[in-house]
Amino acid sequence: MRDSKDLIKAIKRAAAEAVEASKPVAICFGRVTSVAPLNILVDQKLPITEKQIVITRNVTDYETDTSNREQAGEKTGITIHNQLAAGDEVILLRQQGGQRYVVLERIG
Repeated sequence: MRDSKDLIKAIKRAAAEAVEASKPVAICFGRVTSVAPLNILVDQKLPITEKQIVITRNVTDYETDTSNREQAGEKTGITIHNQLAAGDEVILLRQQGGQRYVVLERIG
């Protein structure tokens, strides 16, 4: 009887893993708990560290050129301040296997 229960559990686990493997990414939500080092709490239960996090330009500080490219003149650069802060809620893509998360954007 014990062997048949173990076999059923193994089959269920294999089926669940097969379904999960067919999904290359999953959308998750998280909250930034610290920025130096960057840590995010995913779905209110899973802490991830900066080693697991890939950030996009949408959530970093960057410089951009604001000059009109069609007119000759002085180029004007400005800094866009988009760096994440503790408490920010973010949208993430979890790569298959759950080892890496891409931070797409802030919520709100």
